[in-house]
Amino acid sequence: MGIEKGTIHYVCDLSGLASPALEDTDSIDEDDPMMDSPSGWTQVVVRTRIPNPDWTQAQTVYAGARAQVRKEMKDEKDPTVVQLALFALQQQMIPIMDVPQFLMNEAALWVAPAHIQELMRRLDPEVAEIFEEENKALADLDDDFDDFEEEEEEEELEEVPLPEPSVAQKSSKKKKKAAAG
Repeated sequence: MGIEKGTIHYVCDLSGLASPALEDTDSIDEDDPMMDSPSGWTQVVVRTRIPNPDWTQAQTVYAGARAQVRKEMKDEKDPTVVQLALFALQQQMIPIMDVPQFLMNEAALWVAPAHIQELMRRLDPEVAEIFEEENKALADLDDDFDDFEEEEEEEELEEVPLPEPSVAQKSSKKKKKAAAG
C-alpha cells in the first residue's frame, strides 16, 4: 500500500462547507492567487491598518532627545553648532526612526458559492443586487447554451457512403521506359 497524498480542501468561513481544491491547474496562470480554489468560490481579503506602538515610542524618544540637546545648547550663540548637534542626533536615531508608522493586519476568508450573496447583502446591499442580476444573466446564458447543445444532439447527420479503396496495379516496363526516355 503506497502513501496517499492528502487532499487539499477549502473551507467556507461562513458555513463550514468544504470543497476539494482543483487538481488539474496546468492551464491556470501560475501567478493566479486563486489557482487551485474550487470553481465559484470567493476569496475575501480584509486588510486593517493599525498604529504601530513602536513608532509612537520612537517619536517620543526622538522628541525627548532633541529637547535635551536644545537644553544643553541653550547658551550656544552660534546656530550652526546647534544645527550640527541636532543633525548628529538625527543620524544616531536613524535605526530607531526607521520603524513603520502603521502595521497591517491581513486575513483571507473563503466563501462557498451558496453563501457569497448572503455575505454581499451584509456588506453592501446595492452591490449584492447588481451581483445577483449578473448571476441571473449568466445563468440564462448557460441555459441557452445547454439548449443549443441539445439541439445539436437531436440533429441526425446523413450518412455518406465512402468510396471503395483503389488497388494499386503493376505497371509495365515499357511505360516506365517511355516515361523515362
